[in-house]
Amino acid sequence: FLLVASHVDEVEVMDDDDVIAHRVPEVALRACAFFRAWCVVELAAAVRCGKAVLMLVGQASAAGDAFEPMTGMLHNLVDMVDVREAVATVEADRIRELENVEAQEGGADAVNTLARGALNGANLCMDRQDVLMAALGNMAMLRRLETRAAREEALRCAAGGGFTAAVRMLLEAGADVQA
Repeated sequence: FLLVASHVDEVEVMDDDDVIAHRVPEVALRACAFFRAWCVVELAAAVRCGKAVLMLVGQASAAGDAFEPMTGMLHNLVDMVDVREAVATVEADRIRELENVEAQEGGADAVNTLARGALNGANLCMDRQDVLMAALGNMAMLRRLETRAAREEALRCAAGGGFTAAVRMLLEAGADVQA
């Protein structure tokens, strides 16, 4: 699953008290995927299917022709994400979808865990095209890494992102888990 979220400056600059209290800025409720009920539906589907989530957070380039990764708000999002607090335009939709999430194995806690893992993965991997491609099933770029050090760096990113197939391939290619 691939999820893309807009960077929200107001989330990046939140103070610790607001983060702990989950006082989400209004603009984030509208702009950031992790606070929207339909993103929760997608995350819940990933949990049901046992799929990893590849998360990208950023904004369009000034020219509007490319995606620019931004990690500034990720540290706050990891602490704030709670799918039970997701919002929707239609309250009945929010209630129905959150009931569906709670009814599946692991409930909202499983979806929160997956969301936090995706955010940690984004923090570690957004600038690693080789690891991102491997997370989507294309290992070619990782297979072309020439040095053990390059494979071990990729291994740290892939492991942090929860991308097990990439981790497995890198270990088989000689990356040292102790490095």
